[in-house]
Amino acid sequence: MSLALLNASLFAVEALAASLILPLLAWQLCFLQRERAALRHLIWLAVFGALLLLPLLALLVPSQVMLHREPDAAIGYSQPIAIGMVDAAPAPLLSNSHIVIALAAVWAAGLCWNLFRLAAGLYWLHRLRRSGVPFEAGLDCAVRLAPTAPLTFGWLKPVILLPLDAPSWPQARLEAVLGHEWAHVGRRDNLSNGLALLACAVYWPNPFVWWARRAMCRAAEIAADNRVLAGGMRPSLYAAELLALTAEYRGRAPFAALAMASPSWLEVRVTTLLSPTQSRTDAAALDIAGIAALGSAAALMLALARPGVVEFPLSAVRPQGSASPAMAAPQSDLPPALPAPSSSASAPPPVSFRAGRVLPEGIRPVETGAAAVDAALGESPPATGSNPQDVDRDRANRDARLMTERIEREDWLRQKAVQRRIALDAKFARSTADREAMLNIKAAERSARLASEKSARDAAHDLL
Repeated sequence: MSLALLNASLFAVEALAASLILPLLAWQLCFLQRERAALRHLIWLAVFGALLLLPLLALLVPSQVMLHREPDAAIGYSQPIAIGMVDAAPAPLLSNSHIVIALAAVWAAGLCWNLFRLAAGLYWLHRLRRSGVPFEAGLDCAVRLAPTAPLTFGWLKPVILLPLDAPSWPQARLEAVLGHEWAHVGRRDNLSNGLALLACAVYWPNPFVWWARRAMCRAAEIAADNRVLAGGMRPSLYAAELLALTAEYRGRAPFAALAMASPSWLEVRVTTLLSPTQSRTDAAALDIAGIAALGSAAALMLALARPGVVEFPLSAVRPQGSASPAMAAPQSDLPPALPAPSSSASAPPPVSFRAGRVLPEGIRPVETGAAAVDAALGESPPATGSNPQDVDRDRANRDARLMTERIEREDWLRQKAVQRRIALDAKFARSTADREAMLNIKAAERSARLASEKSARDAAHDLL
């Protein structure tokens, strides 16, 4: 696996773990603040802000937890080795890199789908806004009549959409609906909902993130209800209007909007409205600053604690001349290799290729004469004018010696393969015997337990 892919995989695992831990911690804090809906909404918003800041900080802040990996080194031999006698394990159909790339593709597909849902919801809401009829409500934001339930949307320029029959509503209902939607506009709940939707799109495989968004939307609705009640409306009257609106507009809210008449948390909202112990105050500036600092610190700590992998050769930190035990052990079992050609030459000399001859690594097999073969093998060529019979005898001896060394190396490799196979078979036999012995022990224990239970039942039956 490449270094970049490994680092990306480690960060993905850390981000997934953060999306599991942060919602659980936020749930504990919200349980301590169960009487203050505005503060619970801020806690959930800090969680989504930290999750969105984490990838950005990972690109800007260097990691403080580094893991070292020795770079892959090419291990070769000074001459070709016959590997046909060694039993090699088959290559896996799917490597780790393929699995990581496949998971990344699945995540990207889910991200695109959730972003498409968000874009489609925003497009549908903008169509409703363009086709809506302006309605004068005396507020500092646009109010339009459209064929939808009461809702508000818009991050920078929020707009309130009311049903087409809103002008015929009683004054109490109109004040309750406009007060609730204006509370969403004043609290910037549409912006926080958009940030939560972006975080859900990025961390979509984690169901805890979606659960956290639902909890944040519920806290936002309750906080908006509390602001309406803090303005002077009676809780019983507001609860009655809320029940009537929910019964009349049972349709679910769009994916990117906040609707007052959503039936998802109706029971919780009515209970909160009629509860005398519920706090109706908004979050103070000190609370906002403290929770924002806590979320930023959590994101920064997670970015600094993310693991990273760097390639660092272990030979760089060893004393000169020393070798790693893990690398020295296999080399001690190998027979001495044939001498390699001198590295001072700029290019390997051309040699003749003869059947049955093993040449050092890096030699080109071309037909250029026997002198090049002698030079490549480190032997001096015969002197000019020597006896041709002696030359042929020397070459025959050299060929026989090379063939003998090749046969000895092949025999050594074959013996190592046999020894490895025998060791694996012995290990498998031991594990099978241990498994059978454990099964026999469990069967004997079960038989003894059944016999004791039967004897106890017989004794009890005799006493009766």
